[in-house]
Amino acid sequence: MEIIIWLVICGVVGAFASNKGRSGFGWFLLAFLISPLLGGLILAMTKDLSQERNIDQIKKDNEKLEDRVVYGEKINDMRFKKIEERINSEIPLPTGIKTELLEEAFKDCPICGRGIYANAKRCKHCKNDLSRRNLKKCKHCREIVPKQATICTHCQSKI
Repeated sequence: MEIIIWLVICGVVGAFASNKGRSGFGWFLLAFLISPLLGGLILAMTKDLSQERNIDQIKKDNEKLEDRVVYGEKINDMRFKKIEERINSEIPLPTGIKTELLEEAFKDCPICGRGIYANAKRCKHCKNDLSRRNLKKCKHCREIVPKQATICTHCQSKI
């Protein structure tokens, strides 16, 4: 009966060692030879190797992701340069036309005045909704301002 209890406690020490990332069978044998109590105490004082392995694995995964991001950025830069070269080589446009195209693609936010895409539904700077229901035109300068505004952000007059 005592040997069964001894073996069961040695098995518990082995399972505990296995959970800590150590050899469960090795610790079972050590606990069997010296004492399950002493083996358990020594095991409790040792470092948990499974956490270190997890941390190392996470670091390796992060390095792989960083490498993928850098590679993806390089690929995108090469694609962008090729497209840019194609555009510039096909038909050389006068500078005025290029700036007009840019001006059509961008506009100023009526709330904060910073540059945003012309078709934006929300300003990326001030996070305000730019849908028509929240905007109105200034009486003086005819610029679009927020509905709740009392002073125009463009001409500084009272609305």
